Amino acid sequence: MRICRVSFAPITQIFEQIPQRDHHLLSRLKRCGHDVHDLRIAPVWRPMALRLSYLAGLLRATPYLSCVKADLILADGVEAGLVGWIAARTKRIPFVFDYRDHYSFLYRQQRDWRNP
Repeated sequence: MRICRVSFAPITQIFEQIPQRDHHLLSRLKRCGHDVHDLRIAPVWRPMALRLSYLAGLLRATPYLSCVKADLILADGVEAGLVGWIAARTKRIPFVFDYRDHYSFLYRQQRDWRNP
């Protein structure tokens, strides 16, 4: 089975340091013989408007989903889920939404809070 995972690039260093559950899920799927294609939505860095930066990155990544050949789309965030759901509906393939909240980190960054 070909799986397309739509996800956000790590927002802060804490996401890079902690092993995430999606890593374990995807490594198990790969061991079972599934082909996993990872589409990462990266921000277009603008220090004053982080939310707009991620929106621009989301819009930039959207056309790539139309080119990906997949049997299933897996998304892990609200925005990635919306784009993945639309792509799954247009391609008539199953969609899995594995939600993980990032907004608390965006809020803290906006208030000049930084991860170590």
